[in-house]
Amino acid sequence: MLGLTGATDLKALAKDPARVAEIIESARKAGLRPPVFYRGDDAYDPVHVGFRCDRAVRDDGHPLFLYSTVSIENGQIAPLAGNEPTGHVDITVQGNTFDFGSGLSSAERWAIIEYQKMLGQKSGGQP
Repeated sequence: MLGLTGATDLKALAKDPARVAEIIESARKAGLRPPVFYRGDDAYDPVHVGFRCDRAVRDDGHPLFLYSTVSIENGQIAPLAGNEPTGHVDITVQGNTFDFGSGLSSAERWAIIEYQKMLGQKSGGQP
C-alpha cells in the first residue's frame, strides 16, 4: 500500500522523513490520501494549500507526530478505525445524494485548488 508492507515498523518509519515524504508523494500522484503523514507543523504549503506534512521536525526544531491511517499487526495492513484516509465520500440522506467531489478526476481537483488560491489574491495577482 503506497510503500507500506506488512513488515513496516511505524515507529521506525516516524524517524525516516525521506521515506514518509516518498509515501506522501506516491499517494498524491495516485490521487489518494497518504496513509501516513506528520502532524503539528504550522508551516504553510502553498502548492498543496495546507500545512506541511512531509517533515519530522519544524523549523524551530520541535519534533512532529507521525499520524497513521492504518494499523500494521501480524503482517497485515488494515484501516485504523476512525483514521481512515477516505476523506469525504458521497452520502445519501432521505433519498438525496450529496456529492463531496469524490467523483472528480485528479485534474479537476487540482483545478479547484488553483481556483481557491486565486480567491485569496488581491487584484494584480499578489496575495
